[in-house]
Amino acid sequence: MAYFSAFVIGFVIMFSKKLHLKSLAVLSAGLGGAFCSSAIAFACTELAVKGYMPFLQHLPTVQPVGGTWIQFLRFLWSCQHIDDVGIFAGSKYNLEFKDQMWRTDRLADCALWFIFFLVGTRVQLRRMKPSQVASKELNQSLLGELPKQP
Repeated sequence: MAYFSAFVIGFVIMFSKKLHLKSLAVLSAGLGGAFCSSAIAFACTELAVKGYMPFLQHLPTVQPVGGTWIQFLRFLWSCQHIDDVGIFAGSKYNLEFKDQMWRTDRLADCALWFIFFLVGTRVQLRRMKPSQVASKELNQSLLGELPKQP
C-alpha cells in the first residue's frame, strides 16, 4: 500500500506541475530514435544484401546478413546474445574487448540512436516553450483593462 501511495502521490505532483509533458517528450524522442535507427540499419543492410553497395566488395570478410526490421530493432535493444544482423555481421571489423564482442553494427546503430534522441529531445522541448507562452496570452483579456466603474 505504501508503494501504491508513493506512486499515486508522485504522479499527482507530476501532472499538477505539467512535468509529464517533459517526460513524454524525452520518452517519445527515445522510442522514435530507436525506431528510426533500426529502420535505417535495416534499409542499408537490405541495399547491401541486394548488391546496391558495390564498395563493400572491397572490404574482406564483409558478408551482410539481412533480416526483418523487428530483428534489427531487437538487435538494437538487446543486451543478450542474439543473432547478428547487419552489414558487418560476423566480420573481422567487430571488436573484441575483455572477452566481449562489440559488434560494429550495434555500435553504429546505438550512436545513430543517440543522435536521434538528442535532436528529438531538443526539438520537442523547444516546441513546448511557445505553447506555454501562448496559453498565458490566451488567458489575458482581449479588451485589456476595463475602466473602473464608480
